[in-house]
Amino acid sequence: MNILISESLHGFLQKNLIDTITFGSKMKHKNSSSSDNDFLHIIAEPYFFRNTCLFTGHQLQYKEYKNDVLIADHVYVTIRQFLHNIIHAESGIPYEVLVHGQLKHTSLYWLEVFTDEFKNFQTARCFLGLAKRDLKDSTKIFRTDQKLSFKKLKFVVEGIQYVIDIISHYEVENEFKDVDYNGLLDKLKEDITYVDYRRIIDILSNIVEEYRKWMQYFLDFDKIPKNISKSTFNVIGNYINESPIIATKTIFDTTLNSLYYEAMVNNTFK
Repeated sequence: MNILISESLHGFLQKNLIDTITFGSKMKHKNSSSSDNDFLHIIAEPYFFRNTCLFTGHQLQYKEYKNDVLIADHVYVTIRQFLHNIIHAESGIPYEVLVHGQLKHTSLYWLEVFTDEFKNFQTARCFLGLAKRDLKDSTKIFRTDQKLSFKKLKFVVEGIQYVIDIISHYEVENEFKDVDYNGLLDKLKEDITYVDYRRIIDILSNIVEEYRKWMQYFLDFDKIPKNISKSTFNVIGNYINESPIIATKTIFDTTLNSLYYEAMVNNTFK
C-alpha cells in the first residue's frame, strides 16, 4: 500500500535520491499522449526507518499535478523497503520493474540474476490479490467513472498475465493462458451495456478465483516454490548488512513516524 505525502516531504525526498526508475504504462510501452508518468524513486534511508518498531512496508507516494491534471506519480522506497516488498510480495511494483529490466542501470542491478526465483507462489498470489481488489473497485465505479473502471480491468488482465508467466516457468497446467484477453479489453467502449460489462467482470473473476485455487494446489504438491531459496535470501541479507545506506536525522523523521503510525491505526493509506 502507499501512503500519500505532502509536497514538502516530496521535495525533501527528491534531494535524497539514489535511483529513479520508470514504471507503469511507459515501462510497458502502453502509454498514450494523455498518460501520466510513474516514477519509483530509491532513496537514502532516513534515520526513522532504521530505528522504529512500526511496520514500514508501505511505500510513500506523491501525486504531482499541473493545472489540476495529474502529470506524475512519485513512489518512494528505501533499498530495504524494496527488498522487503519484493521478497514478501507486499507490492507488485518491485517485481514488475525487475522482470521488465528496469534495474539494469541502478544500484539493485545485481537482483536481475535472481529474477526466476521471484517467479513463485508469493508473487503470483500478490497479483491475484491485486486483481481481485481491482475487479471490485471497477464494478463500484462503472457508472460514475467509466474511464477509471476500464483502467482497473486492464490492471486485472496485466496481473493475470504475470501469473500466467510465473506458472509457465514451471510447466504446470495453465488452462487460461490462451484466453483472448485483448479481445475482452477491446469490448470496453463507452457504449458498452452494463450486462456486457458484467459478462467481462464474471469471466475475469472466474479466472482469478481459479488461479487462486490452482496456486494453492501447486504449492501443496510442490509444483511451485513458495518463495526464494535460502541461499538467495542470504545473499540479499548480506547486501543489506554490508552496504547500509543511511541518512542522518532530519526534521522529517517525526513526520514519517506520524505517517506510519496513522497508517497502522487508521489505515490512512491508498
